[in-house]
Amino acid sequence: EGVMVSVEYAGGKSKVKTFDARIRGAIDWESDGAIFISKFLPLQVALRDLDPRALEEKGVSFDLHSDMVQKLGAVVSEILEELEGPLARELELTSSTFRNGEPGQGYASVVHRNIDERAAQDLAAHWQLSPNSSNYREVEDRVQYNAWIPLLPVLNNPLGMIRPRTVEDKDIISSTGLKASEDHEWLSFLGAEPGDLVVFRSLTVFHASLELEDKIVTDPLRSSIDLKFEIKTKP
Repeated sequence: EGVMVSVEYAGGKSKVKTFDARIRGAIDWESDGAIFISKFLPLQVALRDLDPRALEEKGVSFDLHSDMVQKLGAVVSEILEELEGPLARELELTSSTFRNGEPGQGYASVVHRNIDERAAQDLAAHWQLSPNSSNYREVEDRVQYNAWIPLLPVLNNPLGMIRPRTVEDKDIISSTGLKASEDHEWLSFLGAEPGDLVVFRSLTVFHASLELEDKIVTDPLRSSIDLKFEIKTKP
């Protein structure tokens, strides 16, 4: 059975049913532009002994150039190279965002996708592709990637994503926003744990932080890190 959640589309909040994306085979890189990896040992090693509730005491930083973020970035880079081949070698870790629901570290609750149109144009020019080329959209889809890494068991505000094949062009607003549609099929990463990893193509996947209908007030807020990778090739 699915879990009912609230999501905020461009036209306001809607209630949708989500399904567990953590089930083996629930999502596929080729068709969904996303992958879920459970209990990934290199990630578990990188996160060993980290408690985000004691950041100040431990002196851990999630700044882009911190040792922790660079370790996590290296782990994700290896996954991207396995998924995308030589293209991934041109990727650069460009941002790191720590989220725990506190002011300045809140969740992205509006349904959106991440897109850098200028980067897509630069890469297409580098490969001498015109906007009308059959390969241009494929280039766009591979310009930018997101990685989502939970730091505590996810009991509230899980990441949710829509299967790309259920989104039509008429649903998209201003490149990054989305109108609600009953055809959208939502997947949730509720229950994800430290050592789990979600990687997705930023342009392909619309996503948001989900508001649970039966949220328990005493459950801890979600703590996670978002990493963004971009291709920096210039013509």
